Amino acid sequence: MSADNERLNHLLTLGRFADAERVARECIGKVPDWGAAYTQLGRALAGLGRYKEAVEAAREGVRKSPRDAWALAILGYTLKHAGALPDAAEALYDAARTDPTYTWTYCMLAEVELDRQRPKDAYQATLNGIRHDPNAENLLRWKAWCEYQLDKLTDAVDTAEVGLAKHPTSPLLRNVLGCVRWHQAERTFWPLRKVRLHRIAHEYLLEAVRLNPSEDVYRNNLTRNAKLCRRYVASWGVGVALAVPVLVLLTVIFGIGHVNPVSGSVAPIVFAAVLFVVLGLHEEIVRVAPLGRLGAPSPPAGEDERRRGVRKLKWLAAGYGVWLAALAVTGLVAVGVFGRWR
Repeated sequence: MSADNERLNHLLTLGRFADAERVARECIGKVPDWGAAYTQLGRALAGLGRYKEAVEAAREGVRKSPRDAWALAILGYTLKHAGALPDAAEALYDAARTDPTYTWTYCMLAEVELDRQRPKDAYQATLNGIRHDPNAENLLRWKAWCEYQLDKLTDAVDTAEVGLAKHPTSPLLRNVLGCVRWHQAERTFWPLRKVRLHRIAHEYLLEAVRLNPSEDVYRNNLTRNAKLCRRYVASWGVGVALAVPVLVLLTVIFGIGHVNPVSGSVAPIVFAAVLFVVLGLHEEIVRVAPLGRLGAPSPPAGEDERRRGVRKLKWLAAGYGVWLAALAVTGLVAVGVFGRWR
């Protein structure tokens, strides 16, 4: 029977659910009282999307082996996919009580409780599991995700980074870190901090996609983070386009409308300084932000835009220098003329 069970596990791992169903039914025909065969049949049927049949098979597996935590956990798994979340949670809690050291149960329990909109119970399940296996990758991932759901973003980052130190090739933990970082970006007001957090999120999510290219969730998160950042950068572009003519107009008005050298020269300097800050901030935002296909950075385009921004700043600086020099000369001439008239 152990050889048959290994064969079933191998088929299920490969995703060959139809073959696994056939082998499981053969095993049941040979040994009708073998509970593991029914449990494996439940896994195979769940993989085929036949959840009602999967639940019946998994229940039969529990009836044959009532003290088997694995059988109870698989029953919870099939019930979850069948949409019976309260029954799934009950089966998983039974599995955890039967064998507290079987950590996969706690992962499934966290997922079920999150689906039931009970993040505190999900978080407690991950803590219970981590007490038995502090290094379990999936438990650390679910703990970080629960902390994120509970709005404990700093704790979520700490948990995911601890997990990543133990599992450096984990796409799961990178995905969690990316999601947490982009939500931190959405909550911050400061422009540079916002785009830098989007950039950090982008790097984690891009690495998750590279490690597991077949996972659509990672790719969707990567694309969504990039879209949010591009939208923010575009809004800054519009703001700069509106700010430049307004500041130039104010400079001209204050420069021409006042013959007093102090008010006629200081006001344009203030407006010029504000404009330099806005343009410099926009240039830095464009440089830092992840802009490219699927959120991937595009160095040539980003470098070209950065260079254009630098050239623009240089021309504006030169123009304002000439303008301010002219204002200073005009102010001095005006003082001399008014002095003579007096």
